[in-house]
Amino acid sequence: MVKQYISIVRLFEHAHIDHQTELNSGRLKKQVNAVFAFEASGILSIDGFDYNKNDVLEEIDRPDFAARLPFHQAIWNNKALLGFLEDHVFYFDDFRSQLQPFNNHPEFEAFFSPYFAGPFNTISRNLLQKKRFNMLSDLMLFEEFVQPAEREEGFRAIRIFLEESIRLLKNTSVVSFKSNWPELQHWAGGGWAEFLNYLPDEFEHTKNSLVIQLVNLTVRMQQANINFTKTVSRELTNLRDLSDDMMVLISGNDKIYRGSAKSGGNWGWIIWAAIILLRILSGC
Repeated sequence: MVKQYISIVRLFEHAHIDHQTELNSGRLKKQVNAVFAFEASGILSIDGFDYNKNDVLEEIDRPDFAARLPFHQAIWNNKALLGFLEDHVFYFDDFRSQLQPFNNHPEFEAFFSPYFAGPFNTISRNLLQKKRFNMLSDLMLFEEFVQPAEREEGFRAIRIFLEESIRLLKNTSVVSFKSNWPELQHWAGGGWAEFLNYLPDEFEHTKNSLVIQLVNLTVRMQQANINFTKTVSRELTNLRDLSDDMMVLISGNDKIYRGSAKSGGNWGWIIWAAIILLRILSGC
């Protein structure tokens, strides 16, 4: 279950509650109750973060709180992790170095994932809106920290983007290309192939469907807009983990598109490409 993260250590520090020595949950709960004693609403605001008394006590009451507290402390002491979870900001180098000690740490991953999935989705959505595919590729390096229970929510923005892109590409013709251009122009830029390469395995079918629609669009647009076609085609050649037939199709088309200005096109190759594509679509 996805949860919003607000560091419990900030509350402890604000109230001068010792959280470094041997844990006594009973005493800790009394101290927390005292902190909230003058807050009739049960909400205490610290540095712009609102703490709910019931949520704090629920965390302390967990039977595994003693094992979770060092993770809370580690996040508090590593501000790139804290900023990611609380403020949804992502600084790749700092985030990577601060998260590295927790690689292959199942207990931390189980603790971290419910808090990580929400910001992961939010940051993905923001980067997709800005078409910052290079930064999104960096973010995807940490996708394994989103555990199975949170993956539906964690990848929601990416899933929506891919599905909407497939529909748009499929419904774009030579006639509608100009009106659809504001939503298509990012495909004429770079970086998106690497993002697609970093998609996790559960997106294999969606990735293949998207690639097919991109290939189809280049075929449709090769006469009307060869510059767009060539740019998209060249980025397609940077894709990995596709079927052999698809890789042959992409590579062959790219060679033809790059020679089309001199040769005027090679329709024999396009017919052959269409046959290969039909094989891919039929699963043969």
